[in-house]
Amino acid sequence: MLKSKKYHRIGVIEWIYEVLDDIKWIFIELPKFRKSKPNMNSRINQWLAFIDDSNKELVTMAETKNEVLREARKEVTYLTGDEEIQRLQQLREKWEMDRISEIEYEKKKAIKIGEKIGEKKGEKIGEKRTKIKNAKKMLEEKIPIEVVMRVTELTEEEIRNIQEV
Repeated sequence: MLKSKKYHRIGVIEWIYEVLDDIKWIFIELPKFRKSKPNMNSRINQWLAFIDDSNKELVTMAETKNEVLREARKEVTYLTGDEEIQRLQQLREKWEMDRISEIEYEKKKAIKIGEKIGEKKGEKIGEKRTKIKNAKKMLEEKIPIEVVMRVTELTEEEIRNIQEV
């Protein structure tokens, strides 16, 4: 079961609820923070100024006192960027999606071409087997090689090989 202890008001912090040991929910009213004159040596006030970002002077002061906030500002600036950087990022993402799409299209196309080539090779092999089968039957019936060659369109050498088998 979660415990809940209600703490008193601390400056702009309205309520602190301890939910579990060492885990607290803190409710903050930013309008009250904006009206107050916060102590910028306090880490929570530094972060509040950073999060609120309405008073540039407080944000600058917070960033000079807190190295982590300076790094966070660099990340936020990088991630949000100006419109030109965002546009370049969007173009890069579009290019990447187009490139992946083109690769997938070419793969599917190659598979279809491969299937067609395979079908044609299969047909040729099947035709050849049928010719050989027919040639064998004709040779068993003692039909002359010249006639077998004309009917099956096999070469004399192929027919001689069939006879040897």
